[in-house]
Amino acid sequence: RLTRARCVIHCHVGFNPEWMSGALRWSMRRADALVAVSEFVASTLVAGGYRVERVHVVLNAIEPEAWTPGLGRVEAREELGYAPEDVVVVTVCRLFPAKGPARLIHAIARVHRMHPQVRLLVVGHEMYAGYAEELAALTRTLGIEHIVTFAGRRGDVPALLAASDVFAMPSFLEPFGLVYAEAMAMELPVVALDNGGTPEVVEHGVSGLLSATDDDALVENLAALAADPTRREELGRHGRQRVERCFTLQRQAGRVADFYRLLAFGPVAPT
Repeated sequence: RLTRARCVIHCHVGFNPEWMSGALRWSMRRADALVAVSEFVASTLVAGGYRVERVHVVLNAIEPEAWTPGLGRVEAREELGYAPEDVVVVTVCRLFPAKGPARLIHAIARVHRMHPQVRLLVVGHEMYAGYAEELAALTRTLGIEHIVTFAGRRGDVPALLAASDVFAMPSFLEPFGLVYAEAMAMELPVVALDNGGTPEVVEHGVSGLLSATDDDALVENLAALAADPTRREELGRHGRQRVERCFTLQRQAGRVADFYRLLAFGPVAPT
């Protein structure tokens, strides 16, 4: 502010005064613009008292060319010990409660009773010590430890997605869900919750199945896809098309360039 430079803050999460420091909130109030990664995040900023005219939305993006559907599937399934008939549900996330791994494990236990060929692959590192063991203990309590694989932090996530048949992450109030776009780029149908920024990424019934926060709906969606390979393929195909249409780096860069022009020069007068 002393140099009178324009200040822009890129907001990857929803506004939450419970954990955001006073200094951060002060900076956000005095920024020339807040750029949100989703309409959902933007709505939390406005609800938090930030001026609507200073809040802008630029959706997140990935590079679709970096995600090749099916690449490495055979090798990864062999490494993980999956049989050809196994239907693998994968989740990729930092392991902490808000991402919903425990809820997913409970749901998989119920789905497995209906469809014994279902397996769960959990990829990601724990956010605090001991949480991964808590999840492992839960699988033992539910009697499904033999169908759940904890892969930990991996550098070959595209291959693990290729090895899978369904992507699921019942994250609560996810700001955007970049991993949903990555799974869609790999032509995986997505199962998630219908809240936060998730509906801006995953179209219900088109590229995935979204449910309310009740566990029964989550189980129904997982079971529906476990039983229907044709529908999995159809949703996965539409997901890849949506990524190529809506979530490319070129599209994101264009929106950022438009925003910088607006910030630097103001709105263009109509001709």
